[in-house]
Amino acid sequence: MMRSAVGRRIPPWLVAPGRSARAERDPAARPSAFTMLEMVMVIVIVAILAMVIVPRLGTSLSTLPLYGEADKLRSRIREMQSRAVMGNKAYKIIFYPTNDNYTVQYWDAGSSSYVNYEVGVVIGNHIDLASTSYTSDTVVLDRFGSPDQDGGTIVLQNVSGTTRTLTVAAGTGHVSVQ
Repeated sequence: MMRSAVGRRIPPWLVAPGRSARAERDPAARPSAFTMLEMVMVIVIVAILAMVIVPRLGTSLSTLPLYGEADKLRSRIREMQSRAVMGNKAYKIIFYPTNDNYTVQYWDAGSSSYVNYEVGVVIGNHIDLASTSYTSDTVVLDRFGSPDQDGGTIVLQNVSGTTRTLTVAAGTGHVSVQ
């Protein structure tokens, strides 16, 4: 017959099957397991964290394509600035907000006119070219890569209404995204 921690006898029918007298006296010898209360508490904590994190994650995921397109367009403008300096020729980027695309042209001295470099480059899927502040929606870069007019902005917008604004600084041609 087993004895309790205070020395009293424990009837055999009260001892759990598979438990020995040593397991009753020595807590280190007891099998380790989680209690139902511990399991419920973990589930509650995970559920609360999920309720807080998932909505924020969903908002972030919907803006990723917009951020990507803004960065891609910034890189494209920077590339055209570099090409202008390297080739010693002017470039212009003509935006078409109604079609959500743009065309890149360069100055050809031989024909004394602009020649298409890339035509109808589409702004990303579900991203709108909302507006530009440039005259005729055209950014003209001189042979030094600087805009030949005052700086301006290009606004991109996703389907949920979030916007990213690209600003091309006058004089320097620095392109930033807000």
